[in-house]
Amino acid sequence: MNKKIIIPFVILFIIIVSIPLILHCCFKQHLSGSDILIYCSSIMSLCGTLILGTLTYSFSKKIEYNSVRPLFIFYNRPTILAGSIKEHRIEIMNASINIALDFCIKQINIKNFDNVCINTIIENRNKYNILPNAKIEIQTNYKGQWNNSLFMEIMYEYHDKYNVKHEDTHIFTYA
Repeated sequence: MNKKIIIPFVILFIIIVSIPLILHCCFKQHLSGSDILIYCSSIMSLCGTLILGTLTYSFSKKIEYNSVRPLFIFYNRPTILAGSIKEHRIEIMNASINIALDFCIKQINIKNFDNVCINTIIENRNKYNILPNAKIEIQTNYKGQWNNSLFMEIMYEYHDKYNVKHEDTHIFTYA
């Protein structure tokens, strides 16, 4: 195990065991069984309180982190004629109460169900600030064959209201 984890526990154990010994040696008092049980139960209560407090704090931070992230809904709007895409638009809606800053589509991949990339579309990397419940529309430059065995993978990035960068992926399938 990691020494950074073990060392604090060893020091804590030494402190917990040494306190009754110091009391016994300094004051020449005999500690009864009930005194030792009371001491041990209070130490266990302290440890339990510290552990539960730490867990509660970490979970509340995780919930807060996830609650400030915008939630996007993607609408795929291709115009398909005779098995070929003539025009392709993607509408992206921010369905949360949080703003998305510097939203940018990094890359769009057309893949088959074996996860083999057939075509890669590099977008123009325009950045958008998407307000809550607002939509943006992006016109892609993909014009090619399309069938039921393909899917589209959209990789994008944005900053939340605390300016923390997030990178996500969205997948469209046509089955």
